[in-house]
Amino acid sequence: MWSVLIADDELIECQALELMLRNNYKDVTVLPYANDGLACIHMAEQYEPDILLVDINMPEFNGIEAASYLKKKNFRGKIIIITAYSKFAYIQDALRAGVEDYILKPVKMEELCRVVNQIRSKNIQEEEKLTMIRLGKAIEMIENSSVPVKRIAEESGFLSTSYFYRIIKKKFDISVSRMRELCGTLF
Repeated sequence: MWSVLIADDELIECQALELMLRNNYKDVTVLPYANDGLACIHMAEQYEPDILLVDINMPEFNGIEAASYLKKKNFRGKIIIITAYSKFAYIQDALRAGVEDYILKPVKMEELCRVVNQIRSKNIQEEEKLTMIRLGKAIEMIENSSVPVKRIAEESGFLSTSYFYRIIKKKFDISVSRMRELCGTLF
């Protein structure tokens, strides 16, 4: 499952985007809508969505200001600006604020899906790269047979010991104890 927060002061726009997402992605969770920039910031911090769809022209903070604020606070989700404004200056400001993409209204379903698919694919690649870095650190620790597996999982950045076991099994098709045996004979 992955989550999306939609921020737009026009309810019909939020509903249309939600409908497009639900019709094309069965594994999406659409969070409650934010109807202004301040609510967008608070809800993004609270829910930590994977993707934030945000309009530029909203009360309180505009979408670019909200995106800029969130990026400065190390918001990890990907931000897509959705707006009726096609001025090049807005696009430049959005990119400077750290947004992933910029979609013009009226939003076409194909364009929304293209951008979302691109972001999801990039997220999967980034997660795979991070997993490999964590595995490298874990393998270094596995070589020292006195380190408990729970500590290896925690210090390598895995969410839990059971998740760590599953990743080792998936990547190497062996158990952690067998990996320890092999490391002992190799090093």
